[in-house]
Amino acid sequence: MNKVYFGRPFTGCEYKEVADYYLDIRIKCSTRGIKPIIPFTLTESLNEEGNIPDDVEAIDTPELSDSAIVSRDKFLLLNSDMLVMDFTMDFNMPVGCLYELAWAHDWNKHTIVIMSNDNKMNRLFVRECADVVVETLVQALEYIEELVDV
Repeated sequence: MNKVYFGRPFTGCEYKEVADYYLDIRIKCSTRGIKPIIPFTLTESLNEEGNIPDDVEAIDTPELSDSAIVSRDKFLLLNSDMLVMDFTMDFNMPVGCLYELAWAHDWNKHTIVIMSNDNKMNRLFVRECADVVVETLVQALEYIEELVDV
């Protein structure tokens, strides 16, 4: 079973929106032989905050320190087979997502970016780090499904 890290911007989003997104990922992957690796773990204390703040370290929870978040995401990505980065939602500048995409590219992980041609993230470095660009999550999952069947 291929382990796929699913990244997306969190900052400024409502906790429920992000939690629902990853629940949908889990459901869609369960029938496709894909093990989703979800970076949105140990985040339950964010549920009380409404929108996810820029500075989660201010919440004073050890698992949400700057170092804990970066180290956790790096560990999860390093132990994945590929990365799907979803830039389809409206968001602030997703610095963490850009790091994840760059790490995956540097570590020779297969990278799939979800964005349209007119997306504000459709830029040189994003395109260069993306092995494949698709416009929807369903297209990304279908691509992975075909890839692992080969």
